Formats: sequence, structure tokens, C-alpha cells
Amino acid sequence: MPLTSITQDPATLTLTVVGDFPVPQRRLWDAFADPRQLERFWGPPDYPATFTHHDFTVGGRAEYFLALPDNQKWEGSWKFTAVEPIAYFAADDGDGNVGDDAMPAGMTFAFATTPSGARVTIVTQFSSVEAMAQTIPGMELGLRAALPQLDALLADSAGRRTVEVSVEVPGTPEEVWQAVATGPGISAWFVPATFEEAEGTPVTVQFSFAPGMAPIVPITAWEPPHMFAAQGEGWGGSPPITTTWRVEPLSEGGCRVRVDNSIVADSDAWDAQLQATALGWPGFFRTLRLYLTHFRGQPAALLQCVAPVPGNEAEAWATLMSAMGMHGVRTGEAWSAPADAPNLGGTMEHITEDPYDALLLCTEPGPCIAAAGVFSVDGQSMAALNIYHYGDDADATVARMAPVWQAWMRERLSVSEAIAS
Repeated sequence: MPLTSITQDPATLTLTVVGDFPVPQRRLWDAFADPRQLERFWGPPDYPATFTHHDFTVGGRAEYFLALPDNQKWEGSWKFTAVEPIAYFAADDGDGNVGDDAMPAGMTFAFATTPSGARVTIVTQFSSVEAMAQTIPGMELGLRAALPQLDALLADSAGRRTVEVSVEVPGTPEEVWQAVATGPGISAWFVPATFEEAEGTPVTVQFSFAPGMAPIVPITAWEPPHMFAAQGEGWGGSPPITTTWRVEPLSEGGCRVRVDNSIVADSDAWDAQLQATALGWPGFFRTLRLYLTHFRGQPAALLQCVAPVPGNEAEAWATLMSAMGMHGVRTGEAWSAPADAPNLGGTMEHITEDPYDALLLCTEPGPCIAAAGVFSVDGQSMAALNIYHYGDDADATVARMAPVWQAWMRERLSVSEAIAS
């Protein structure tokens, strides 16, 4: 049982809540310090919290809202006044909160190790006895409903290992949700994707990474336009992997997209694979940002071509850059494919050798985004080219250009046949 005691003290204008949990102090601290975990219990079950900003530093702010009935929201914020990792943090009622004299003026959270695990002591400071009398009855009911969710979180996350990547993008939550939680939207910047529905709600999603690599993944949570989660098979005998997508509106406009991948394991045997997964997301997120900036909502079709290349990754990258005439091209500069290559040209948006990636916003042979890169599979270096075509002619362009790019990559790069889709 999480709640050990709830004590009112009119003399000090405080409400003190004590909770004891059978987990290490660090684990209990992490539940409060990580906004993704905090929003799983900060708020009653019927009014879940979403943290849209969480700068967990002295002087930083946390901004959140509770989802109320009829698509209404109650918004709040904190300003952190003290942060002592795994031991203590304090926050004042944030600037811009609803003007209500009954609202708490501030809160402190203290963490300690106990013989059976860890304890959190939460002290809420009020401005007056009248504010306490008005607010505490509802607050106590809310705490008794909300904090058992922390018990469930701590039990569920025992042994859970997670990596998270995020990106800020333009668009409303509804527009961004269309880009990250529908088949046409995901296919326009990531890989071809299809959702299967039952009674109007998606139940599975299939990602077509390459020929023979198209897993069908059950959807385990669906909360449009803010969050969905799916759990699929792991890699090479690893535990199942859960991927959670979140869309968070930003106060200054646009949204933050968060993706976390997690597994439950009793050792660090799979941490390297988790980290490798996290390294792959930033490249796709740059494509997502370009798509939402320039081609939001347009019809799209993806040309994918992969070819094995001799040598290690560095040597394969040099081969790819030479063949595509990209040596020396910098971010922001114009680029066109060499005369012997299929027609492609535009502006270099990003180029890096850690990892080996190049991203272009193109106008030739039509509006598109081109992403080129190098990776390894079982010791074999592979060159990959994804070209996302947009507009009413996108499907026809891909059908026409895919065999052309396949033949060119086979001739210029490959030790065997290139694979196009």
C-alpha cells in the first residue's frame, strides 16, 4: 500500500503525505524525475496528466495538463527551486497558472532509504487556513486515487530498460498525430506502414523495413492524438520490445514527438541493441521535420534501394559519396547528382559521418526528400537510399525511377544485386 499517512497541520499551513515503496531509493526518485513516468501517476486515473515541458533544473519549469471530460484541459506548471538528485526537490506554483488563492503555493519532495525499500515525503504549502480547508478534501481524494498508480508503475517497470529520443516539429497535435500514427503519415517519412483496425481502433501496425523484414506488431495502447504504444518481438532472442510514441504540444507552437524503446530484462545484455535503436531515430526525425515543414498532408510514395558495398562502413561511405558526387558538399549548399546518375537535385539539409548520413530537400525530379546512408548487417557494409516523393504523381515517379536507381546502384556500388522497393 503506497500511502502511509496524510497529515494536515494548520499551524504550518501544510499537508504532508508519506508513501513507502518496496524499491530502491534511486528507482523511486526516477519515477518522479522522469516526466514519462510521472505522467503515469500524477493525476487521478480518469484525468491523466501529460507533461509538455520538464526542465528538471533549479530555475527550470515543468508544464503539464490534466485531460478533463469533453476534451477540456486543466493546465498547471511548476518552477523548480531546488533539485538534489535522488534526495530532494522543491517547486513553487508556476507563473501563469490559473489565479486561485486556494491553490498550493509550493511543494517539496524528500526521498529516503528504509529497511523495506524507499520513502517519499511530499509537503504541500498553502497560503492560508482557508485555502487548506477549501482545497485539501479534493486533493486528498485525488492523491488516494492517483498514488496507487505509482505502485503499479514501480511493479510494472521492475527491470525495465529504456532509451528515449525526441524532436520538435511544426504542426498542431492533430497534424503531427496524422504523421506519426497513420499508415500514410508514417510512410511519408519513415518506412511503409499499415494499420489494421477492429471496431474503428487500430490493433496492429506493420512496418516494411525491407523485403522480408515487415513485422506485424500488436498495438497495446491508443490515446489519440497524444500517445500510442506497440509491443513486438525482440531481436535475436531478446525480450519483447515496446515502442511508445507521444505527441506533446509546445506552449510556443508546434509539438514535441517522443519515441521510447524499452525491454524488461534482468541484465544489461541487450543494452547495446537498445542504444543502437536510439541512434537510428535522429536521422528519421530530421526527415519527419522536413516533411511536416514542406509537405504536410500531401500524398507520398517511398523509393527504397539498398546495396552491399565492399569494405568497412567508412570505406563504403567514401564509395557512396564519390558515386553521388557529395564529397565536400556542406549543409545549406546546392547539390545535383552526377551526369551518370538518375536525376536528383536540391539542397543539403544535413550531412554527417557519425553516423554516416546525408539528407537533402530536393526539387528534381520533383518535390522530394532524399536520405542516403551506410550501415552494417552481420559484417557486410550496406548503402541505402530512401527518396520520399510527394504530390499526386508520387506513385508514378517511384514506379518509373525505382528500376533506374536499382541499376545505377548495382553498377556503381554493389558487390552483387541491389535491392529496390
